[in-house]
Amino acid sequence: EGNVSASGDIITPLTGSFGGIKLNDAKRIQLGTSNDLEIFHDGSNSNISDAGTGALNINGSVVRVRDKSDGNTIAEFTDGAGTLLKHNNSTKFETSATGITVTGDIDISSSAINTAGISGSGTISGFTSASIASGSFDGISIGNPSPPSGQELVVEGNISASGTITAE
Repeated sequence: EGNVSASGDIITPLTGSFGGIKLNDAKRIQLGTSNDLEIFHDGSNSNISDAGTGALNINGSVVRVRDKSDGNTIAEFTDGAGTLLKHNNSTKFETSATGITVTGDIDISSSAINTAGISGSGTISGFTSASIASGSFDGISIGNPSPPSGQELVVEGNISASGTITAE
């Protein structure tokens, strides 16, 4: 029982148990023959640093990133069940076996559309308004459960417009 103090490295091939490791700021817990993994606090931020070869793996059936101030989950990764990204403890992005669910607005800059392109297939639901500024499409269905074929716009319900509507 007692404390261990050292001005140099403590190196041992043995295992054991102890109450805790207390280090001052900028002092590092270094693991691996070449100090491949470091855990430290730099005075402002807590850091996990992987400088070795290979990946830094975090393993668990459920892995959560939590907010220190209130313990709310910021991100949750569940083996075989999906991923949740949250804002203020409210799920905003969720993956599942069938796709993704987004709660809230999606803002996309025009430069992202022009350079990367946006494409997809499937169903987009739950929105009350949408716009397509320019470009082409294979078919859009609004308020109609059966998707259109070819370059069609199928609308179930009323259409209101301001400006010019041109049909060719």
